[in-house]
Order: sequence, then structure tokens, then C-alpha cells
Amino acid sequence: MESLRSLKKVQSVEKKLSFSKFIIVGHDIFAVKAFFKLNQKYPGQVKIVSEKEITLDSLKNYGPTLIRGESSQAWLETNYPHLLGPEQYGESQFFKDQKFHRFSGRSKSEALLFNEEFFKEKRIPFKENEFLKNDLPENAFEVLKLNQLTSPLLHFIHDVPDHLINQSNYELYFASGDWWQCEKLVWALSPSEFPRLCQDKEKLANEFLEFCESTHTPLSLQVSFLFEQAIQEQQETIFIPLSHTHDWGHFIGEFDLLDDGSQLARFFTNIDPEQSTEEEVSKAIRLLKRSLEKIFEKFSTASFKEYIVLSEKSPCLNIDDNKFKFLCEHNPHLIFIGQNAPFETISGDEDSFEYSSFGVHGYWRGLLSLEKNLNNA
Repeated sequence: MESLRSLKKVQSVEKKLSFSKFIIVGHDIFAVKAFFKLNQKYPGQVKIVSEKEITLDSLKNYGPTLIRGESSQAWLETNYPHLLGPEQYGESQFFKDQKFHRFSGRSKSEALLFNEEFFKEKRIPFKENEFLKNDLPENAFEVLKLNQLTSPLLHFIHDVPDHLINQSNYELYFASGDWWQCEKLVWALSPSEFPRLCQDKEKLANEFLEFCESTHTPLSLQVSFLFEQAIQEQQETIFIPLSHTHDWGHFIGEFDLLDDGSQLARFFTNIDPEQSTEEEVSKAIRLLKRSLEKIFEKFSTASFKEYIVLSEKSPCLNIDDNKFKFLCEHNPHLIFIGQNAPFETISGDEDSFEYSSFGVHGYWRGLLSLEKNLNNA
């Protein structure tokens, strides 16, 4: 009996309540940049929630370029010129009848499915490695590890009782049994994930819930091949249909020749969350490899390393930024950031480059959400 009591004592988990001024939920490059931007202003008062270990490799985009189109290039030239490379890329192309065609030509591609339209825009020479490291201290990942909450987030509430001592507006509950309160919650996941984890969502405005639902996207299966030697010369973004008889979408990718003579190919395709089993993902990857073997004769004999990522992040093309002020008024302690985050539109009088937020997608939207949504934090 005594040994049984001792065992129970050993297995007991001490639950504790903690407070942080800011808690960031997410683990991508925009979550990390938000952490260091806030931590510089409020040192020691920022935590970041991620079950995954955050490393430089985990922040990389393993799919095709997420800075695209002439508008985003013009904005980068004004605001981040050091992130633009010297390369010039041509129009995106699709594979049909055993050859590649421009979208502006006479041939018609297979039907473009969710968010594939975004990749029709010309890729912009974006220095991604420099972007990842820019504004991060040398010991960035050590600092992140010290401030990372790694236990799975079960749920949170946003209506914290008034009698609590700290100025708490959100309370987060973790699988470890611990719970954290914060003054402001920075949401770096897709907005569509917010209601799913919110335990008191019945108190949220219907318009807010509708907005979050509108940002739902498929999963993004990203497959990268690092070839020891180049297997082809084309650098434009290419669309390879999964099927010529069914509207199943495309593998979308691009090739980059690296300084050491190797070549990096990055592809992605949308995956339905209900079909994201290991078997279905493996089937999609096999289909991609068969297509590459048919199109590029050197693929079958090439030596390469393979990287596979199944990501919840996929560009959403129908974000309604006009609702941003409404969201702010009803959720003043919630901050959205990331490539599918809303932000307040700005006029040409306020910015040196005028744009329509309707066409702001991918990394461009992520950069603007950091700039605009964290300004007054």
C-alpha cells in the first residue's frame, strides 16, 4: 500500500498558472519575426506556442515562390529592395500535349483549382534565405527555445473573468495541465483555426466566425528535390496536371540552379484534409515522380535528396480586408499575422506604393500583416 501511494505521488503533475503580456500561436517565419519584434519592445514578456522545434530549416518554404506578380515586386523594390535578386523569370507555363504552353497562348490548361491561380503570376526573384535570417539575432533559436511553450494547445477562452489580478484577456489550456493567461494573443496560424480552438466561440460575433471560415484552405503538400546536377534549364513556374481526364488540380513547381552546380526543384499540390493519410500522400508523391520522369528524361537517372512537408499553410485568395476594422473593434486584444491574415487597407497618400489589398497574397501579405498589425501592439 505504501509503495502504491509513492507511485501516485511520483505520477502526479503539478499544474500551474502563468502570465505573459503576449502569447504567439504559430511556428512559421512570420510567427518568429513577430516574436523578436515584440520581444525587442517588451523583453521577457513574449511567449511562442509550438509543439514543433523551431529551426531555420523548419521556417523554409519547400514549395514554389510565394512572392509573385508585378505589384508585389514594385512594393518590394520600395520597401525591401535588398530581398530582390537579379534574375528575370518568364510567364508561368502548363504542360499539355507533351509540351509546355504559356497561359497567355491559345492552348487552354486543365481547370485551375483552389489558389492555383496565384501561381500563374510571374515568380519574383526573392532572396528567401536572406529573408529568413533578416532581423533575427545570432542566438535566435536558443532564445526561441527558452520562450517556447511546447505542450499541445488544447483550447483557449477569450472571455477571462474580471477578478483575475493580471490584465488577462485570453487564457490558454495545454495538454501538460498548465494554463497561461495573456493580455494580447497573436494568432499566426490560419484564421480558420481560431474558432476550432476557441472554447467559448458562442460569444464571438457571427461576422467574425464567417470571416474565419472564409480563410479555410486545403493542406499544402510540398516536395523538394535537390539534384546533384541540373536536369533541365527552364526556370519559369510550371503546372503539371495530376490528371488529363479529371479536374484534380496540378503539381506546381520551379527549378533553381545553385552556385555549386546542383539544382533545387520545389513542387506543391493541394491535399484535402480528409485525404491526408500517409497512403494518399505517398500516392501523390509517386504520381509526381512518374510525371517528372515522362517530362524530363534525366530525372530517372539523377541523384537527388528529397524533402517532404505537409503544411496547413496555403495562400487564400479571397480574404476580405474590409472587415478588418470590425474585427479590431470586437476583438481588440487579438492580432492576426501571416500570409492569410487580414490587415487594414492603406491609400497611396499613406504609402509610397499604392496597391489593392485584394491582390496581396503569399509572403507579401505576411510582410504587410507584420508591418501594419503589430505597429500599435
